[in-house]
Amino acid sequence: LDSSVISYSIEYYSTLPTFEEQVITTSATASLFEIQSVTVQADARNIAGYFRLEFNGQTTDNIKWNANAEGANSVAQALARLSTMGPVSVTRQLSRIVVSGLVVSASASDVALTVVSGSIGSLSLGSIIWVANRQFYVGANPSVLNGIPLVDSTLTNPVAFGMTLQSVNVFVWSYGYTWIINFNNQIGDLPTLIATSSDNWAGTNVELIVTTIRQGVAPL
Repeated sequence: LDSSVISYSIEYYSTLPTFEEQVITTSATASLFEIQSVTVQADARNIAGYFRLEFNGQTTDNIKWNANAEGANSVAQALARLSTMGPVSVTRQLSRIVVSGLVVSASASDVALTVVSGSIGSLSLGSIIWVANRQFYVGANPSVLNGIPLVDSTLTNPVAFGMTLQSVNVFVWSYGYTWIINFNNQIGDLPTLIATSSDNWAGTNVELIVTTIRQGVAPL
């Protein structure tokens, strides 16, 4: 032992120690509402009849295949009448599908799209198309021209594409509509709507498609 040490002080616990606890809390003031879409589409311009939507065990009355987004006899009205739903915000747009294999390019001043690859055989005078989410009408007969001429809704006045793009897909109207449904008064992740055909439902390969665009998130 060290001879310079004269004495020792011994300390010990009389009870078990109490450890400190700290809490971290996160919070938010608003939720993120869910967005779903309902699409009616077909292979020809001959859709007819009605469909219904089911949510949380309740089913709407008949909804016409081309119903307005809001107002009388609309998708919003049909959904709002469900006790499991409540008010929703709905918008409507033309349905669209990609033209399989068709890739185009264009410059801002071009009044016709240049075909990079694929076939334009499914397009004709008056076809409604989208490129880079911009809507155009097809002019003349693209099958006998070098490219896809762009015109306005009169089908006579050329329209410049307005931007430069390389190798992008083309979408075409699928003869129906898509309703975008905002569940403003519901909280959190919601069940997906169930769409079923109803009275006098008809059309060439007609489809009813429900898609979740954004899942709802409840406040933290």
